[in-house]
Amino acid sequence: MIFADHMTSRYLAVVDADRIQSYVFSSRELKQIRGGSRILRELTETKLPEKLGPGEQIVAGGGRVFAVFGQRDQAVAYCRRAAEYFKSFTAASGATWAVATWDDDWGLALDRVFGNLELNKSGRGEASPNSGSPYWKTCEKCGIYPASRSFPEGGDTQLYCAACAKRRDYSESGRLVAESTKMAGCSLSEIGSFEDLGSHSRPENYLALVYLDLDRLGAYLKTEGRRCKERYAEISKEIKAVVESSMTAGCAAACREMTEGEHVPFEVLLMGGDDAVVMLAAQAVFPFLEAFDRQFQALLPKLSFSAGVVWAHQQFPIAQFLARAKELVRSAKQKRGNTVDWLIVTQAMIKPIEDLRRLSSRDGYERTRRPCEIRDFVALRDTVRTWKSAGMPSRKVKDLYCAAHEGFEQGVLDYWFAYSRLEETHRFLWNEFFPNPEGLWENTSPRRTGAADLAELWDFVEAR
Repeated sequence: MIFADHMTSRYLAVVDADRIQSYVFSSRELKQIRGGSRILRELTETKLPEKLGPGEQIVAGGGRVFAVFGQRDQAVAYCRRAAEYFKSFTAASGATWAVATWDDDWGLALDRVFGNLELNKSGRGEASPNSGSPYWKTCEKCGIYPASRSFPEGGDTQLYCAACAKRRDYSESGRLVAESTKMAGCSLSEIGSFEDLGSHSRPENYLALVYLDLDRLGAYLKTEGRRCKERYAEISKEIKAVVESSMTAGCAAACREMTEGEHVPFEVLLMGGDDAVVMLAAQAVFPFLEAFDRQFQALLPKLSFSAGVVWAHQQFPIAQFLARAKELVRSAKQKRGNTVDWLIVTQAMIKPIEDLRRLSSRDGYERTRRPCEIRDFVALRDTVRTWKSAGMPSRKVKDLYCAAHEGFEQGVLDYWFAYSRLEETHRFLWNEFFPNPEGLWENTSPRRTGAADLAELWDFVEAR
């Protein structure tokens, strides 16, 4: 049984990493990203808790450490030591901290410390590194800080700043590679670069970044974790364990799609307490999300998650991968349940996702089913597989994309013209997916169609 706390004059302290994603993704080189992610995990899960001394740790991970102290000066001293150590250990990224009084009400203490943390973060000034000078060389990895070390690479010498040199030291592959391949029962080698991942992707050289974020987690913690610190710690650890378990299940499912001796089809770029970023081979998105969804629902049915998927060429800037995926996650959160929104980038794009969608539905007809639940996303995959196995002509499927983006009357006309040129077995498959008399358009309000979705996903799904 868990009892509420009644001791007075204790202090709740939190140390929170600043601009985590900026630190991890300051370079597009895979080993640098991997190293930055591992450094953050080690800092918040091991290094900072070890420095607690008289403090009582509640939660550590995801770039944040919570602890309870008997005296305010103890809490402040620890937070200052932790922030300084954070800066020195990463050689680039800092941390913001806050302290709040904890009397009898644990929920009120949480409100106070988060409020103080937000005030402290908003009041911090960001120091801009001076990367241009005739007196020093700039780091060849991040292009931000002055170079301070050099390493031989590929028959040449590469210049590193202190932060990138630190990331290089921590660039070994993570434990999820071993756990996922063991679960999948296959022997696959780790990847050393995004080019390695792209070489085994289908279509070749295309990658998919998946950004996963739990929905309304703050409200859930505020409701379920306000009773006492033990319950808050229990929920936080449970969520972290569920995300890791679901990631492992998803990565293992993606591995089963590969051939023995190939590279693993994934790299987990970032995994916090409530979100995660993973880069996948283009064709691995569907088994990954299907298995992640299944495991998450089984372990934590009270919560839901949203996913943003960006397919693009391996040379697409990692910062743009991430920015687009964040937009898609926000879009996916508009629909309840475990949901996904996706984008296939074939050229430079500068318009926000919502503007692109608004343009495509300018006449009141929606040319996509996105965002949708994971199960509907998987159903689209299954439809493409069935059509490919039945020998459906790719050209006819691509014609559906054009028809969907025409006006209503022209789209219906183009649909029936394409339909008239199909074999009987293929007509049957179209009738299953488009059951309404108007064929292309669903009988919904507003009217919409999944025709363009099928056409866009066609190249990223393999026939069984």
